[in-house]
Parts: sequence; structure tokens; C-alpha cells
Amino acid sequence: MKSSVCSTEFGCWLAKLLDIYLSNPESLRIRVLDDRLRPILGASARKEGIGTADYGILVIETDSQINKNDTFKAVYRIADQFENNR
Repeated sequence: MKSSVCSTEFGCWLAKLLDIYLSNPESLRIRVLDDRLRPILGASARKEGIGTADYGILVIETDSQINKNDTFKAVYRIADQFENNR
């Protein structure tokens, strides 16, 4: 549990984990770290919603509207819609 909303315990823990992870190339792979590091290091992302790659996933809504992957809804209100749907 965080000591306050301004505390950095998780960030410090994650930074320490990343230092350990990067210092040992033979360690077990941690997928969430690899997924975030690939685009930062110049490689293409392997997952939808990370980086700028478009994986061509469509969502067909119950009202028959066709949208991009609904992960984009977290960015802003119409980020998941194609230009002609707006």
C-alpha cells in the first residue's frame, strides 16, 4: 500500500527491477517490460496499443458501427473511430 498519493514506492521498486532485469541478459523474460522497452529502443511493438503500429483489429459495436480496437478509447473520446465514422 502506498504511503500517500505523492509517494514513489512503486516507481522506485520498478526502477530497481528494471536495473536488475537489464543487467542480466540470461534472466527470465518479463513480457510486460519487454513490451514497453521494444519501442523505446527502436524496435517495433508486438502488441496493439503500444507504439504506433496498427494491427488491423476491428470492433463491431452492437449498433453495427465498425471501430478500431477499443483500446484507443482510453486516449480520447473518439480515438477508436475511423475518419468516416465521425
